Amino acid sequence: MLIKNSEKILRGLLNTVSWHATRPLREINRISAGGLTLKFADRSQFSTESYLRQQRSYLRHLKTERIRILKSRSWRITRFLRKGFGKTNRISAPSEGLPKETLAQRTSFTSMQGQAEPSASESVVSEKQLSLQKKLRDQQAQKEALKEQERAIRMSIENDLERRIPKSGTFNLSRLYEYDLAIGAVVRNEARFLPEWLEYHSHLGVQKFFIFDNLSDDDTRTVLRPYVTEGLVEVFDWPMTFTDQPGYLSMQMGAYRRIVDMCADDVKWIGFIDLDEFIVPQEEDNLVEILADYEDVGGVSLNWMMFGTSEIEKLEDDQLVIESLKKRAPIDDAANHFVKTISRAERIRRCKDPHAMLYDIGYKQVNTRKMPMYSSMSSTVVDHRMRINHYWTRDESYFLDRKVQYVKERGDQLALAELERRHRDFNAVEDTAIQRFVTPVKEKLARRRATILENSKSEVLTSRL
Repeated sequence: MLIKNSEKILRGLLNTVSWHATRPLREINRISAGGLTLKFADRSQFSTESYLRQQRSYLRHLKTERIRILKSRSWRITRFLRKGFGKTNRISAPSEGLPKETLAQRTSFTSMQGQAEPSASESVVSEKQLSLQKKLRDQQAQKEALKEQERAIRMSIENDLERRIPKSGTFNLSRLYEYDLAIGAVVRNEARFLPEWLEYHSHLGVQKFFIFDNLSDDDTRTVLRPYVTEGLVEVFDWPMTFTDQPGYLSMQMGAYRRIVDMCADDVKWIGFIDLDEFIVPQEEDNLVEILADYEDVGGVSLNWMMFGTSEIEKLEDDQLVIESLKKRAPIDDAANHFVKTISRAERIRRCKDPHAMLYDIGYKQVNTRKMPMYSSMSSTVVDHRMRINHYWTRDESYFLDRKVQYVKERGDQLALAELERRHRDFNAVEDTAIQRFVTPVKEKLARRRATILENSKSEVLTSRL
């Protein structure tokens, strides 16, 4: 039904006065300069995929074609036609797209209606005439059913177009995206920190998370299950091994490229961050509303603010990272020059590194002050509108067991000296900018735990019954 409705919507757009009136212009463009043409996909290209993936691919194709129509010059220059002709001219004819059998039945009914009226003067009705009358009644019922079906289809198309095409006649592209903001991440054994990270960013307006699980052997899947059931999270196995930093980057960038491929048509903004990174709006509380001020760019880069251990030995299970770790490095620390970028998904040309993407011609990477950038590091640290709190060390226990131990095993003395510097300098300045989100995140976590507990009790009762 979803595919059928999507096909109806596309057919309705192709049948508008706007599209018909501008056909000569498109033909001239096509001949002279290779203008916009609609190239419908050959369904055989999906033959090697599973049936479910075929459906999703075909739906994605239909949506892409709608976008191409509605972004075209033909559509923009004829908005006065849509204003003048109203809704009824924006949708397809009621009988368009009906099965051939249905049209044949309708034709048959019309022809029979003209010749099947029994004469009033006849006193005896033959068995053949009775049979014909019964057939006419059946066809009349079928006709009424078809009218109801057409009405439902027409209403569906009209409602869909009404959502996408405002009364002004202009087209709001943002209404085409299924999600305004999504986040992609690669995780390994982060079950302890996942709920806080997910609830925090969903509170700020993130509508979808793409999680690639890289060989976790903790409770990651169990923790994510309720979020997956809710539709907030999609989890993918990513069993790639690595032995060094280049191998890790290769694993990470492979996951990011697949996320871009999956979400390019359905997600407006996509950010790639790790589980120890939290996007922090300075004054506003909704990231989508902030990003609305950066519509014409390829991506917006946010500087890190590196946080230390705050001399906390070990975070308890009920302690939040954003609540407990309040000390960070000075703003001009070298590590703060790194950025992470939130990008317009369909404008990403290539994932070149985890910090910044390469964009299509005409789109650029900017910082939050809208100044152009060209790499994964900024010349100056910009703490304006948005930033990223990077809890790289977490608590003392995590820092010693995960960061220091790894460097000692490698025997890298320079790296060990840098860790000592970070342990000292990352605790130099107190910063509480994120604290205003602690209470709502705690409330969301409490509600989530209550829901999980209630669902588990229901499952136990069901199993006993």
